[in-house]
Amino acid sequence: MTNEKASHAFSKARSDMLLSKNFFFFGRLSLFLDPVQVNNHPVVKTLATDGRKIFYDVNFFMGLAPDVRKAAIAHEVMHCATRTFARRGLRDGKKWNRATDYAINLVLEEGGLRLGEGWLINPMFKGMMAEEIYDMLPDEDGSGGAPGCEGMTDDAFDEAMDGNAGGQDEGMTKAEMDKLDGEWKVNTAQAAFEAERQGKLPSNMKREIDEIFQNKVPWRDELYMFFNQRAKDDYSWMRPNKMFAHTGIILPGMYSERMGPIDVVIDTSGSITPQTLAEFGAEIRAIHSLLKPERTRVIYADAAVNHVDTFTPDEEVTFNMHGGGGTDFRPAIQHAADHEPPVALVYLTDMYGSFPETPPDFPVLWAATSKVVGPFGKTIQLD
Repeated sequence: MTNEKASHAFSKARSDMLLSKNFFFFGRLSLFLDPVQVNNHPVVKTLATDGRKIFYDVNFFMGLAPDVRKAAIAHEVMHCATRTFARRGLRDGKKWNRATDYAINLVLEEGGLRLGEGWLINPMFKGMMAEEIYDMLPDEDGSGGAPGCEGMTDDAFDEAMDGNAGGQDEGMTKAEMDKLDGEWKVNTAQAAFEAERQGKLPSNMKREIDEIFQNKVPWRDELYMFFNQRAKDDYSWMRPNKMFAHTGIILPGMYSERMGPIDVVIDTSGSITPQTLAEFGAEIRAIHSLLKPERTRVIYADAAVNHVDTFTPDEEVTFNMHGGGGTDFRPAIQHAADHEPPVALVYLTDMYGSFPETPPDFPVLWAATSKVVGPFGKTIQLD
């Protein structure tokens, strides 16, 4: 039977973080996990997560001060955001959990959250990754430079990932773990983008975000986030957010005055295959339909601009190759700058050509079919 008082307290803690400039990042991440109450559970004595759910012991959670409840939830979501389940490898589970707790709690403390009494925290580990902390801890439960703790040392996290916290018979397969790892890379990157726009991203999370992108977020998600972070969205209580209705949290909904104009440049020198254009085009159509920019301009160019198509928000974007000469990126970018500059431009190309000496005044995303990285803007490599 659900404890309604505990359910309300959990929802309030999440919504308070979402509506806080300082804690928005943690609150946004928490929405990727479904809360599950437990009572006298053999494994979960505090809180735990399996990457899809967050389990919390009712008595323990209700015994926390309201501010500490926020930190307790944030602690669990940070295990997912930092993907400690995928980074453990062959390390000892209990020791690894203590190392990740030290790293996570420092993030929470720096973010301004109030930690509970006895939580693993040690300033000597500031700026260190969990892997580094792990090598400094004793092999058996011990001080590790700070007192141990029965409250929020997340030994239950390892049990949850092995399938025991949720009452499953078996843990995740390697394929399932890899899938979950990929999902949390995207979740964390998206929450970081939203936090930088709506709230505040903890400074010590920037290293983690950089590592995520070094390990490559799927290019489709990067393409979407490139445009989405430039949409003219705002919050309105007049338009409740239906996406989170199932959580019991009433949040202001997002609305858009309409995104500014965007440009899509297609390299027509012969390096882009029909299949690549079809896959890339499908993502552009989805973005056009979802974000509804003031207009989507498609520029076909090789050594010169060969053709330009412009689509209104209600039209479907179509692609038809024009041209077939050498490659020079300057004409298309100059054309975009001279004719109603876009709020963002994406260039689909193999990256072999002449680049402008100086970047334009608008953001550029290079969608590359090679390993070459553009001299400015951001580069994503298509699979």
